[in-house]
Amino acid sequence: MIKEINSAKALIKQGNLKAALAMLLPVTENNAAVNEQLMMHAARLSDLSKKESMGMVSFENAHLTRNQIAYAVIDLLGNMEEEAGIQQKRVFISYNHKDAAIANLLKDHLVKAGIDVTIDSEAMGAGENIKTFIEKSVRDTETTLSIVSVNSLLSAWVAMETLNTFGLQLGQVTKKFIPCYIQPDFFDAGFTDKAGLQLDEKIAGLADIIGARLKKAKTAWMLTKSIAA
Repeated sequence: MIKEINSAKALIKQGNLKAALAMLLPVTENNAAVNEQLMMHAARLSDLSKKESMGMVSFENAHLTRNQIAYAVIDLLGNMEEEAGIQQKRVFISYNHKDAAIANLLKDHLVKAGIDVTIDSEAMGAGENIKTFIEKSVRDTETTLSIVSVNSLLSAWVAMETLNTFGLQLGQVTKKFIPCYIQPDFFDAGFTDKAGLQLDEKIAGLADIIGARLKKAKTAWMLTKSIAA
C-alpha cells in the first residue's frame, strides 16, 4: 500500500488529482470507509469538471474546489499511513544546483523505493527564505543525503545544510548525515589549497562589488547634497 500512497501523492503534486483517485479506488476496495470517501471525492471532482466544461463555474472557484479535494485526499492518505502503522522514511537531498541532474535522478530512485524526498526544486516556494527552508528541511526529515562534489564543497548553502544536520545530531533529535560523493577530487592532497584559492577569488570579487556600490552610493549622496544646496 505504501507504494500506491506514494504514487498518489506524486500525482497530486503534479496536478493530476483524477489519476490519483483512479489509482486509489481499486486498491482500497477492502477498506469500505476509505473507499467510500474516495468515491465521494471522485464524484465531486467529476461534477466540477462537468460544470467547468459548461461554463457554470468560474476559474477561481474551480481552482479553490479542486484544491479542497486535493487537501482532503492528502489528509486521507495520511490517515491510511497511520492506520497501517507505516512510518515513511524522509530524506532531504542537499546539493549544489550545478549537480541538479544527478540530484533529481537520485530523488526519482528514492521515491520509487517508497521514501519521501524533500528537494528544493519541488518543495521550496517562490520567494521563500533559503535559510528558513534549509532549517525546516533538515528538521522535518530523518536523513540529510549530501551530494559531495567540487561544486558542493565550495557552496555556502550546502555547508549550512551540513552544519544544521550535525547541530541537531548533538541534541536529542536523531538525525543521519549520508555523504555521497560523485567526484573524488577532495581525496587529492592539494584540493584544500585549490579550494582556498577559489574562495579567495570569490571573496576578492565580492569586495570589489561592495567597494563599487559604496562608491556609487557616496557619489549619489554628494550629488543629492549639491542639488539641495
